[in-house]
Amino acid sequence: MIELWGLRTLAVASVTLMVGGLSISSEALGQSDSTTQMSISRGQEPLTRQQLSQLMSVWAMRAERGDTRAMVDLGMAYSTGQYTPADPVKAVGLLRRAAEAGNALGQFFLAQRYVDGNGVDQNLSEALRLYGLAAGQGYAPAQVELAKFYYLGTGVEQDLVRSANLNRTAAESGSAEAAFNLGIQYSTGKGVPHDMEEAIRLFRQAAEKGLVKAQIRLAKAYLQDPNVPRDPAEAARWLRLATDKGDRTATAMLATLYAEGDGVPQDTTEAARLRATLPTPP
Repeated sequence: MIELWGLRTLAVASVTLMVGGLSISSEALGQSDSTTQMSISRGQEPLTRQQLSQLMSVWAMRAERGDTRAMVDLGMAYSTGQYTPADPVKAVGLLRRAAEAGNALGQFFLAQRYVDGNGVDQNLSEALRLYGLAAGQGYAPAQVELAKFYYLGTGVEQDLVRSANLNRTAAESGSAEAAFNLGIQYSTGKGVPHDMEEAIRLFRQAAEKGLVKAQIRLAKAYLQDPNVPRDPAEAARWLRLATDKGDRTATAMLATLYAEGDGVPQDTTEAARLRATLPTPP
């Protein structure tokens, strides 16, 4: 069973960096070049309503001047409705302009609109084409999404080898998602030889980058996989990291380890504390 292969896992990852809950310095609002986005960072005061209005105006001005990154930022602002009333059609128009000008982010996010049918009729063939354009520019999230299409055979003939190659390229660029996906392929022998040692290496690579599902998959391998030497202490270490991020599966698994004294000192009080944080079954 594949643990991840939906078509929506990376939909707004980059938008979070640009317009999702971050702030922009007032100095940046006065810049006249394409560096506004680089001034958005955590640790500053939230934007005021006036600054939000100014930011939208800056993006609109730069988009009108042909700044494709401003087109993407403005388009995603209209798509998410975070800083302005949502307008999916206007969002698609801006993303299309950026995509047609060769902007990889524009191609990627326009592809997502075609996957969702958001502001445009759903068209997986067009999504595939756009992901391919962005992937060809080395944009790792697009490589990951394209790999999913080939893995599932969605809108294209299934090609597990091509899927693995795309994931490998993205993983080498630092994508935790790609490393995890490629690990799944090695663990199941789909598109690559079955190789649990390589799968564990890739799961660890993704887990070390903070990907919770990789941390849980690694823990399960150390606890349950007959092809991996059992190491409950190592499993507990990864489960603790995932638990600290609020993952319920990891919390339940870690509670069981404490209850049984498996890989950690037996501690029924800690097991009870962990279980008390979980929702009560209906």
